[in-house]
Amino acid sequence: MKKIKMKYILSEKQFRLLEQEEKAFSPVEVVLFKRVNQEKEKKKIKKKAEIEDYIRNITLYLGLPPENTKYYTELYLLNFRKDGKYDETTKAQLVDPRNLPGKVVLNTSAGQYSQVQMPFRGSNLSGEWEKDMRGVKYYVVKSYGWYPIYIFKEGKWYEVTKRYSSSTGRQMSNTSPTRYSDELKSEIFWASPEEMKLLQRGFTHEEFLKYKASQFEKKAKQDTSMRKRSHTIYGAPGQNFDWSSYTIKFKIKDLRKEGENGVVDIDIYEVSDPRRDKKINYLANEGGFSKEFVEARILGKVGRELRDYIGKKLQWYGEDYRSGDHQLKFNFNHIDNGKK
Repeated sequence: MKKIKMKYILSEKQFRLLEQEEKAFSPVEVVLFKRVNQEKEKKKIKKKAEIEDYIRNITLYLGLPPENTKYYTELYLLNFRKDGKYDETTKAQLVDPRNLPGKVVLNTSAGQYSQVQMPFRGSNLSGEWEKDMRGVKYYVVKSYGWYPIYIFKEGKWYEVTKRYSSSTGRQMSNTSPTRYSDELKSEIFWASPEEMKLLQRGFTHEEFLKYKASQFEKKAKQDTSMRKRSHTIYGAPGQNFDWSSYTIKFKIKDLRKEGENGVVDIDIYEVSDPRRDKKINYLANEGGFSKEFVEARILGKVGRELRDYIGKKLQWYGEDYRSGDHQLKFNFNHIDNGKK
């Protein structure tokens, strides 16, 4: 007897029914909202500010990110159930604050909204959801209604590398998605103004990385200005040093492509105290200096100049670049090898 393969195809109506049955809240969110209900019934909290404070205090206990307090507060108020049966709320019934018109907020409070991709309107600052040419939704924070300074797209954050003005710089500080979350600091990507526009038009993350690599390859072939300059960095480790009296001299030897990533070769000539006409043997950890410290200080300068090509944002110059999780690799050649 011949076996018959059965195909099960859900109709649009059946899909809608499934959506209506799918639960809106996770088990821990249900617990959170029930706890808020209990506190309200006891009349311990009444006002919105009191609810927000209570949620902030209980998030860590429940294993929820406290930086999302504003979102959980709005989510609770918009979906309040007097009966406390939040486990019965379906996605079809859910009122998501991310889908509502942006609230008018102070610029200094905007970060609480951008962190969780909630629309907002500030002073020459806004956060909203848009669609690219491929129909993909993304969240964008704009300065003066025009310049995209942050984009959240398909689970990834992008930060523009250019500070258009001092006021835009303050806006970026206020709305930074890493302002309230240390976990995001190593996950945000640097993007040039042109790359931000390309992401808005429809670039995927993979296309974004390929474009960034191609731009570095062009720079490596055409721009020789960085290789011709010698650099001096002032400063020393620790608080017991005169920061103006120590110098690090180095030169960018080459910018090149190696496989899929870019490579920056740097020659280090010397670390010295010119006031005393003295070289520092940093490879022997003299005077509190070390090989790692010197390389980190150089990366702090070069990394900022090459931020358009690094990819993942460097949060602490001196450790992150060694993780190998970036578009650029830095090779250091100790010419003087730190000897006196």
